[in-house]
Amino acid sequence: MCGPYDPVVRVEIGLLGGFTVCVDGVALPAGEWKRRNAAALVKLLALAPRARLHRDRVVDALWPEVDLDAALPRLHKAAHFARQTLRSRDAVVLKDEVVSLFPGDVLDIDVAAFEAAADAALRPGAGSADACTAAAALYRGELLPDDLGEPWSEEPRGRLRSRFVQLLRTREKINDTFGGWFSSLVLWRMWSIGRPGWRAGTRRLGRSWMSGSGGCGWAWRPESGATAVWRR
Repeated sequence: MCGPYDPVVRVEIGLLGGFTVCVDGVALPAGEWKRRNAAALVKLLALAPRARLHRDRVVDALWPEVDLDAALPRLHKAAHFARQTLRSRDAVVLKDEVVSLFPGDVLDIDVAAFEAAADAALRPGAGSADACTAAAALYRGELLPDDLGEPWSEEPRGRLRSRFVQLLRTREKINDTFGGWFSSLVLWRMWSIGRPGWRAGTRRLGRSWMSGSGGCGWAWRPESGATAVWRR
């Protein structure tokens, strides 16, 4: 468990495939988040540009049914418990009507890394098949799968999923031999996300590929799930 922080720390926040927080290489156990609003505040800020939002936008996202005067005490309470959980008085800072996450520290957020890599890979004339593949690999799963019912998570979840598929489609266009692998990887992602109706399709694709003479398909491994494999 993390002790008192140094003046500047490295904080890694994972939002893709699940919510994780790691401070200076030490992971915060998921059970430490006793207050749902505190966790939601950290997640919301981690999704924001530069990990900061105006307090009114925070209130509108987390407590849309409550007016500002009634919601501000909730915001301060959520920020208090977030600081308590993260063991830093500077974890969530409210100043000049702006709410910031770890201002002044080194903040590494997987969503930001994925979007930056995707932007570079998809830039006209600058991308490559390898760049698309590397960027797609940063998409470790659907955004915050434990928060599917939260309205504030819907838009970024759809945007990131679309960006991931765009990377794979661009990679397919660059390299014609990528087509089979693209189909397999998309199906694997849909399987991992647990979307209904895709499991039968993946089984059919697997049987079809196994009966063919070559190309790319997938193999099911109990320890890792569906994995794209090449067949000569």
